[in-house]
Amino acid sequence: MTRSHLALSMALATLSGGCGEPKPLAPELVGHRTLQPIAETGTLVVQRTEYVPLYSSLYISDHTQPIDISATLSLRNVSQRVPVVVTAVDYYDSDGQLIRHFLEQPAELGPLETAEYFVARADRTGGSGANFLVRWGLREPGPDLLVQALMHGRDGNAGVSFLTEGRVIDDAPPAAKP
Repeated sequence: MTRSHLALSMALATLSGGCGEPKPLAPELVGHRTLQPIAETGTLVVQRTEYVPLYSSLYISDHTQPIDISATLSLRNVSQRVPVVVTAVDYYDSDGQLIRHFLEQPAELGPLETAEYFVARADRTGGSGANFLVRWGLREPGPDLLVQALMHGRDGNAGVSFLTEGRVIDDAPPAAKP
């Protein structure tokens, strides 16, 4: 058996995973995670509003034709013990107009949990200056929620991916939804 045949055989054996039942996909590979609603937020001793820039289209090379890219908003509770109460996940367009509420009522993100919200490549409603406002709070002191947006797309053979971080813009209690 030649080296290339041996390498191919080993690769196929590794990929096949042997006999037996196929392993279930990890939860994060099945679909994005969203938050489950809660009935009562309780008293929030910390309240924040974060602005997260999102780019749903991007100019590459000649600047004449933008490419559409998809985006994933990620909310990560970095605390090992303190849950985060998320009260709003709102998506705005380049003109500052509300496009949609991704969260209809408050929800809780448990310790070390992550929730994700996806904006599809074909969704052009936000434009290149789209953004999220994420309102969240804590019932007791703890670390801030980690809020990021991952943009990814391609144009022919060229791929692009990058990350933006949320920025706290308001420490006051969140305003009521319009």
